[in-house]
Amino acid sequence: MDNILGNILKHTHSETHVRIRSMNPDANRLLISIEDNGPGVPEAYLAKLCDPFYRLNTNVDGHGLGLGIAKQAMQSQQGDLEIKNVVPHGLLVQLSLCLAN
Repeated sequence: MDNILGNILKHTHSETHVRIRSMNPDANRLLISIEDNGPGVPEAYLAKLCDPFYRLNTNVDGHGLGLGIAKQAMQSQQGDLEIKNVVPHGLLVQLSLCLAN
């Protein structure tokens, strides 16, 4: 969560609204969604955001590791991290955690 929230602080304007929600769609899974109302990310770059050392904006401090580390951490816990644009504007990061094996 720290890497994801850190990216929000680095890459969104101060007027951007961020909503964090959690849901239990069933007894075995927890979904955490983090959504902003910013401009989103061009579709061509969405799939690359979790690649190690990939940086969409090189004018911001960082090394391009935050989302890659977050995705690996989720996968090591039998979970997943998905990033997509929301309509009409904004970005959604959704974490899916397995609660039971």
